[in-house]
Amino acid sequence: MELKKDTRTYQLGNAVLDKTFEQTVESDFILPDYLAEIVRIVKCIGTPHIVNKQKVDSKVILDGYLQFTLLYTSEDSSALQCFEQTIPFTKQIDCKVPIESDLVETAVKGEYINCRATNPRAISVRSSVSIRVKVSGVSTQTVLSDVQGGGIQQKKEEMQASFPAAMGQKLFSAEDETDLALNGSVRAVIGAESRIEPGDYKVITNKVIIKGECKTHVTYLMEDGSVQTADYVIPVSQVVDIDGCTSDMQYDVRLAVLDSKVELKQNIEGENTVLSTQIVGEVTAICFEQTTVETIRDVFSTTYDYQYKTKPFACASSTILAPTTVQIKKQLHLDGAPIETIYDVWGELNLMGSRTEGENVVSSGTIKVTVLGRGADEVLQVQDKNLDCELRLPAGQSAESAAVDLNAQIAAISWSLGGDGAIELQLDIACQAVLTQQFSGNVVEDVTVDEETVKEVDKNTALTIYYCDTGEEVWQIAKRYNTSVDAIMQSNDLEDDRIGDKRTLLIPIVSE
Repeated sequence: MELKKDTRTYQLGNAVLDKTFEQTVESDFILPDYLAEIVRIVKCIGTPHIVNKQKVDSKVILDGYLQFTLLYTSEDSSALQCFEQTIPFTKQIDCKVPIESDLVETAVKGEYINCRATNPRAISVRSSVSIRVKVSGVSTQTVLSDVQGGGIQQKKEEMQASFPAAMGQKLFSAEDETDLALNGSVRAVIGAESRIEPGDYKVITNKVIIKGECKTHVTYLMEDGSVQTADYVIPVSQVVDIDGCTSDMQYDVRLAVLDSKVELKQNIEGENTVLSTQIVGEVTAICFEQTTVETIRDVFSTTYDYQYKTKPFACASSTILAPTTVQIKKQLHLDGAPIETIYDVWGELNLMGSRTEGENVVSSGTIKVTVLGRGADEVLQVQDKNLDCELRLPAGQSAESAAVDLNAQIAAISWSLGGDGAIELQLDIACQAVLTQQFSGNVVEDVTVDEETVKEVDKNTALTIYYCDTGEEVWQIAKRYNTSVDAIMQSNDLEDDRIGDKRTLLIPIVSE
């Protein structure tokens, strides 16, 4: 017997890879002749960047470099010296499946760095960076959605799901020159950090227009040995081509700095007071479309012997939370001699994982705080301290049992010195999060009936009395007695397909 079968095809997100890899970065350097010899190492800083991504068959090839900065003193212990160098590295990752059309996202951070002076003019650097690689694409699955004929009874299930209907990604560059308008000359840039804060986006036919601001914080060394800072903003506006995107979709838009270079230039008087900034950024936009997924979880025939096959099926529902800023206040006590003058404070956020608690997203970790300043003896100090932290983001009811993909970075740090030598810190953490609820299980792939083998029906029995337990599913009772769910519910005036309290049920016989 030919059954009437309907199928539906769904476009689903396909997580190919989401893993963190370690990369060792090492090198040895000789100081140039114009720099003084090393007497004391104050601080070595390593900032990793991924500047190029290639997709070749099943492999992701990442090119990057470690921006190494050495802060040290020479014969004059109060005069800070600065040496900078880049250390290139390449990482190749095999995803095991072709990924030419998939989306590749990366996040890189330094794990540790160690440097030592092998002689007054030579430095040895050993470091490690971690690279999170996330590869995602789109796949299609066809499932059986309805079967008619042959006395077929179906246990259907509907799920509200969202799937990535389209996605786009592009690199862009931005540059700017900022005159600090100083009364002296800058000797060197000793630290620069850039981040892009997303703003509004607009969707037009097959395009997403995204705006944001690239905020840069620079720490620089003056010729007189003092340390100063500057903050400035570069506006960003990008158009991403995405076939099939529409204004009624939900969008996950992310802007990231891949590479940031800040160099000194001379002003018209010939003094180094101009900061030339070059940014390489990446914009990623994923469009999510809401749909109702219809599947058949179980099946049987009340009339004929039958056979059916199942297959695994998974879909997800994603909720994109609005960008938010979490404020953290901490009191910092440093070891050693107290600092009387603070030049700058840097922070590195290390989250250990994210979870949901009730209607909140919670993420715990540490913040490595670096304080640059001077004590009463005018000796330059650089001290590090790890502080425990916890982020809490309101997420609403959608947070329950959802997986969390959280992107968090330090947006701003402010500080003040307390009377007891403690440093009062306020850190603003910019957060973007996507919550995903996963549905998985077996669904019916195909069903057939043998019309040569008709089920026997006791024609002398019209009803069966059944004593059911609390929580029993009407479907299982119908399958056991070879009848239909609708017949049981109508005969017993049931409103729910799961039994509440223990009771007696009348089981009508259905033969087709």
